[in-house]
Amino acid sequence: MTGCRLSAAPDGERVFVIIEIQNRHIKEKIWAWLSYVGCLMGTRKCPVMLVVVCPDKSVAAHYDQPIQIEHSCVVLRPTVVGPDKLPVLSEPEDIAASPELATLGAIAHPTLDTAVAVATRLVALRDDRGAHYYSYLKTHLPESIGPVLEEIVVTTVPLVSDSFTRIFEARGEARGEARGEARMLHTMLEARGLRLDDDQRRVVDTCEDPEQLLRWGARAATADTVAEVFSEEAGS
Repeated sequence: MTGCRLSAAPDGERVFVIIEIQNRHIKEKIWAWLSYVGCLMGTRKCPVMLVVVCPDKSVAAHYDQPIQIEHSCVVLRPTVVGPDKLPVLSEPEDIAASPELATLGAIAHPTLDTAVAVATRLVALRDDRGAHYYSYLKTHLPESIGPVLEEIVVTTVPLVSDSFTRIFEARGEARGEARGEARMLHTMLEARGLRLDDDQRRVVDTCEDPEQLLRWGARAATADTVAEVFSEEAGS
């Protein structure tokens, strides 16, 4: 999953912060990150920070180091947030205030009590975030917890609507990752002044293949036209 935010440094300077959530080590991911960071720095003329959130300790260890491509002068040093830096939120008001952090914390430190506390608050959000975060939480919990959690949520949480149930049952890891990559692709294209037509935007927004979106994102970093981004699909 990927996101991009514009923040301010202590001296007031603009800083773009790219936030990635990585649940597994993907060797090719470095190429997308280099594209994202380089494109934003080149087009916006401001610093860019890459923050990688890894609920899994071994995945965090892979990324928590300077990354340099062989025979390249570029060194990428992401800020890695591993499980030791993800807090466990169990109080309802804390979970409601930061459902994203609560979800990641429950995945990094999986217990049934914590998962139930977070899930019941996510259901109470009553919007698309609740369904999405619940699906993400259940998908990334150990097999010993996930099915039990769903049984508790469906049978004990009051007023769980059919529409909410259908949403969180239909969503999984790949779709969540694809949405994040699609948002990052839109950000990259906008930063480079490349405009999608309605059909192209629909293709990006409905694509559920994270790897395909990564390929488009890598091309978007150097393409001069939108056609070049989708050149493979155009048959060229």
